[in-house]
Amino acid sequence: MLEEIEAIKVLKARYCRFLDTKDIDSWRALFAPEVVVHLDLAVSTGGADPQTGPALNGFDEFFPVVWGGVEHAATVHHCHTPEIEITAPDRARAIWAMEMSSGGGRPLVRLWTISVSRHRRSSAGTSPMAAPRPSTPRACPEASSSSISP
Repeated sequence: MLEEIEAIKVLKARYCRFLDTKDIDSWRALFAPEVVVHLDLAVSTGGADPQTGPALNGFDEFFPVVWGGVEHAATVHHCHTPEIEITAPDRARAIWAMEMSSGGGRPLVRLWTISVSRHRRSSAGTSPMAAPRPSTPRACPEASSSSISP
């Protein structure tokens, strides 16, 4: 179980590094094709506010929302205090405190967030539930929620 938890920590670290270094091909490889992302822009209301957008189904819907905010910015993502729970032999849930700073020719922006993700082991066997191979970190977030509040 500890190896699976560590693999999920590695997955989150790669998520941040690939996004910050703009390595989009590697970042895309972290997601299952059926990823579903919910962006709750007012974490204190738990989705009961007009700032919560509709679910983004698949990487192709999710990517432009994220990329539009980071493409031309220097970003630094930090994830802290993981709460990772193995919920089934092939599933897990992770909650992270997260901070993102953005600049690079723009005014400095700092965001704090609570990131919640659900993971499942991929059929290929490389996932956050088993130590992914360093060259092919095929992680499979089944559903991912992110709540951002300025």
